[in-house]
Amino acid sequence: REREEAASARKKANERMMAGDPNYLLPRDQGKEKLFVRNYVDSRRYMMNMFLPIALIVVLVMIIGMSAPQIANLVSLIMLFVIVLLVIEGFFLGRKVNKLVDERFPERAFGRWTLGFYAFTRATMIRRMRTPAPQVNIGDTV
Repeated sequence: REREEAASARKKANERMMAGDPNYLLPRDQGKEKLFVRNYVDSRRYMMNMFLPIALIVVLVMIIGMSAPQIANLVSLIMLFVIVLLVIEGFFLGRKVNKLVDERFPERAFGRWTLGFYAFTRATMIRRMRTPAPQVNIGDTV
């Protein structure tokens, strides 16, 4: 019975966290600035959103490409190019997010690096796998 109650409590907490309830968020997701950053990132499309699927494809091609080293080398170069683009896009996303947070929250609770990296890591996740779940649709104004 205790196990069932604990499982029920965990399920409720997980549902509330995914819904964005501030009382159930993990410490890394708490704060009005981070809510703004989440909504800003969730309202736009980025090339970074495709990083995880591209990385999975690259790993599969590299495994299959063991018999064809030329293909594996080409895929490695393409992935290097994708990573460079990802870092550049992440840098500009971090700058944009920090500029907007400075405008909206003059008394900020988090450092510039913290919010920039938070935006970067959120943008690299596949939208359906983000925690907490996106509260805005793509194209919405934040």
